[in-house]
Amino acid sequence: EIAARHQAHIGIINVFDFQSSHTSEYTLNKALKPLKAICPDASVGAGTNAFFTELNRNRVSHDALDHLVYSVNPQVHAFDNDSLVESLFAQPATVDTALSFSNGRPIHISPITFKMRWNPNATESDDSGTDNSDIRQGSLFGAGWVVCSLQNLITTDLKAVTYFESIGSKGIIMDEQLFPMYFVFQYLLQRKQQDFQVLSGSDPLLFGGLVVGQNELLLVNYSDQNLTIHLPKSWHHSKVQIVDADNVWNLMTKQSQIDQLSIQQLSDSVVLTSFALAFLQK
Repeated sequence: EIAARHQAHIGIINVFDFQSSHTSEYTLNKALKPLKAICPDASVGAGTNAFFTELNRNRVSHDALDHLVYSVNPQVHAFDNDSLVESLFAQPATVDTALSFSNGRPIHISPITFKMRWNPNATESDDSGTDNSDIRQGSLFGAGWVVCSLQNLITTDLKAVTYFESIGSKGIIMDEQLFPMYFVFQYLLQRKQQDFQVLSGSDPLLFGGLVVGQNELLLVNYSDQNLTIHLPKSWHHSKVQIVDADNVWNLMTKQSQIDQLSIQQLSDSVVLTSFALAFLQK
């Protein structure tokens, strides 16, 4: 009713249950017809507001559904940086498995977060009001983690993905401060008409990235080590702008643009300090 009254354009609607870890057939029978009447152009999906496991155990199906959806977080069993990176290499398998029982419907992931937003397996309610944000949300590691996630998901037939929240300690902007991941999203969205390809590196748990179009490369150090990364011959003598511990705070607080960073000329390699991001251009 609100959408119809304000003539809002809604592209995607996800239907979930308050009392269940997956969308029930009862809820779908009650919700789908009026939703499609109000927002005929929207893609209406269902599945789970919890982990992929819940969708895999309770495979939601309805003739009127347009897509299936589930959320992802890397901190169910382990919480260190290395484990968070390792978890990303399992994300494509969840998409492929979901497609195997989606009856041709596309797959959405919404949202991807650092921590569980709620625990579908809890035996009693948690009213403690504990903030489930993660300090890594506003870190260089967080920005690199996003790149690694995208690097894995672009290899799949995933239709759509939502990351985090927009504003606050679980978002990409908090108060007047831009988190480092903001600049990753900004960079990629400015180039969304380009083709994206996965960068193949010698140690995918230490570094990775995305090839953007024919002439640009986003390179990320996921580790707390300083790395010297040797470039393919076609990328020798590239220009690079680096975001690292020395300049990231100024970038975040002054809301500068990556394009305003100093440009370095490379030879055959690039040195990235811990968790640094590098934006290369031929």
